Amino acid sequence: MLAPALLPGYLSALSRPVRISWDGAAYLMDGGRICRVEATPDNREPMDRVATTVTVEFIDPPRPSPEFAAAWDKAPAQGVAVEPEPWRRLQRLAARILVPESEYSRLHGAGAGFIDRD
Repeated sequence: MLAPALLPGYLSALSRPVRISWDGAAYLMDGGRICRVEATPDNREPMDRVATTVTVEFIDPPRPSPEFAAAWDKAPAQGVAVEPEPWRRLQRLAARILVPESEYSRLHGAGAGFIDRD
C-alpha cells in the first residue's frame, strides 16, 4: 500500500472496532474514531517509507476497567475531575464563543430565540 496513513479515514465508516497496523504502528478505531495509536519503540523508520504489509482486523470492543466504569457511573452526580491547565483552556474557549445573555444578543441570533422558552 502506498499511503497507509489514509486507510483509517476510509475505514471510519465501519461500525465495528478495528485495528489497523503497519510498520510497527497501529490504530485502534471504534465508531469511526481513532481511540488509540500504538507504536513500538523500535519503530524508527522514516515516515515517508512505503509500507509493504497493512493488517486490518476486527477486534472485540474495548472494555473499561472496573475503576473507570465506577467513575463513569458516579460522574453525573459527583462531576469529573479535570486537570487545571485543560480546564483553563476550556474556559478561555468558552469566553471567546459565548456572549452574555441580553435582549440585544437574542435579537441578533444568540440562543434559541423567541420560539424556545423551556
